[in-house]
Amino acid sequence: MTDLVARQRQSLELWRVLVVASDNLAYRLAFNTMEQAWSTIQDLVAPAMRGRASRINAATTRLVRAVQRGDAAGARRAAEHLVDRGEAGLLRIIALATPRSSHKKKEQP
Repeated sequence: MTDLVARQRQSLELWRVLVVASDNLAYRLAFNTMEQAWSTIQDLVAPAMRGRASRINAATTRLVRAVQRGDAAGARRAAEHLVDRGEAGLLRIIALATPRSSHKKKEQP
């Protein structure tokens, strides 16, 4: 297992702990669904995240520190930032993996 794959798995475990600690059923259901989907691709996606690892680590540190301080607003901002960045990164990866021909409508003669 590569270091990047290990980081992805650690990140998922952190989110699991946060979701469980939230004691929010909606978060748990959403996380379970996301985890099932993510587990099928995480090892493939990890190498594509190489250039973003240090920024993700810094953002994750901000999230953990906010939780430790009991700073709910700070934790929410940090979590939203991480989720937004993750979503954007995943969409970029999908776009890069999608053949260009599927992005264009077929031109009519």
